[in-house]
Amino acid sequence: VLSSGINAEYGALPFFFYLLGPRYKSWNGVWEIVKIGVTVILTFLVCWAPLISTAGDVLVRMFPFNRGLFEDKVANFWCSVSVVIKFKELFSRFILAKMSLFLTVLTVLPSCTII
Repeated sequence: VLSSGINAEYGALPFFFYLLGPRYKSWNGVWEIVKIGVTVILTFLVCWAPLISTAGDVLVRMFPFNRGLFEDKVANFWCSVSVVIKFKELFSRFILAKMSLFLTVLTVLPSCTII
């Protein structure tokens, strides 16, 4: 899920909690969580192995903060709100990136709590 693109990244956290939910209550579940974690990490490394030399370029493409928040799929919210609040004039790119992260986590959390 993590390597599938920007839209899939929104689903990665709820998917993680979906897998974690039935396993976190017992000691046997801890072993299952470790197995899932190792499997995810190894799969991620295998998928990213050919891209190690260009990992920076890939991450810049996946998270286009250098081009601003008005790019690709995330633009809907920022374009709508920028009519009233001029974010580009009020905040630096670094602060806007942090705001974007915070709002994304905030909107994903409700689906993570239903496990």
